[in-house]
Amino acid sequence: MRKLLSVYTVIALLSLLMVSQAISIVSANPYGFTAQIQPPSGAVPPIISISSPQNNANYSGAFNITFSVKGPQYSNYDSDIVDITYKIDNESVSIPHETFILVKGGHGTSQYYTSLVAPNLAAGNHSLTVKAEGSVYDMFSFVFFMDSSSQVYFVTHEAPSIKLLTDQSANTTFSSFPLNLTVDQPTSWLGYSLDNLANVTIGGNKTLKGLSSGNHSIVVFGNNTFGDMTKSETMNFTIKEPEISFPFTVIALVVIAIIISLGLLVYLKKHKLILN
Repeated sequence: MRKLLSVYTVIALLSLLMVSQAISIVSANPYGFTAQIQPPSGAVPPIISISSPQNNANYSGAFNITFSVKGPQYSNYDSDIVDITYKIDNESVSIPHETFILVKGGHGTSQYYTSLVAPNLAAGNHSLTVKAEGSVYDMFSFVFFMDSSSQVYFVTHEAPSIKLLTDQSANTTFSSFPLNLTVDQPTSWLGYSLDNLANVTIGGNKTLKGLSSGNHSIVVFGNNTFGDMTKSETMNFTIKEPEISFPFTVIALVVIAIIISLGLLVYLKKHKLILN
C-alpha cells in the first residue's frame, strides 16, 4: 500500500512538472508547443498584390491605397499574417489589423484585403512599398516566419494655378489692355475669354488692342500637361476714350496764325485801296 502511494506521488509530481513546463512554453510562444526554425526550402513568402496605386500611373486628387496579402505557404501547414506596413517615399506607416478584411481563413493559407485613403501628397514622383510578415506553424511541430515586400511608382498632380498680375493703370487704359499672368507649372494650352465670349488661345502675356470703351471682364483658362483644367479669377477693367486737349504751344501757334492772317488781310485791303 505504501509502495503504491509512493508511485502515485511520483506520478503526480511528474504531471505537475510537465504541466508547468507546458504553461511556460505556451506563455513564451503564442502558437503553442512549437519551436521556431529557419524557413525550409520550398517555403513561399507572403504574396502582396497592389491594385492601387498602379505602377507608373498618374493621379489627380484623392485616391486609395488598395492591396491584398496572402500568407506564406509551405506544404499543407497553416499560415497567418503577423504584421503589415506600408511606406510612401520615406515615411513608414504601420497598418492596424482591424483595417484588414479576412478573405480566406480557417485551415490553410490566410489572405487579407484592405483599402485606405492615401495621405495628401505634393505633386511629383512617389513610391509606395508594402511589406508583410507572415508565419507558418503546426501546433505540435514548428513555426517559422517569412517576410516580403512589393513596390510601385506613381505620379501625383493637381490643376495649375493662374494668377493675373493686376495693374491699377489697367482701369484707365485707352483702347488696349495688358494681359499679364503667371502659371505655377507647365501648361499645354492657355486661352482667355473676354466678356464671356469664346476662348482665344494665347502663348503667354499679351496686350489686347482695339477694345471698345466701357466696362469689360476677362478670365484666363489653362491645361497642364496631364490635362487638368483650371481658370484664373475674373478681372474687371474699364476702357476709356482719350480726352481731347490742346497743349499751350498749339494754342499759341493757332493765335499767331490768326494774328498773321488778320494782319495780312488788313494789309491787302489797304494795298487795294491805294491801288484804286
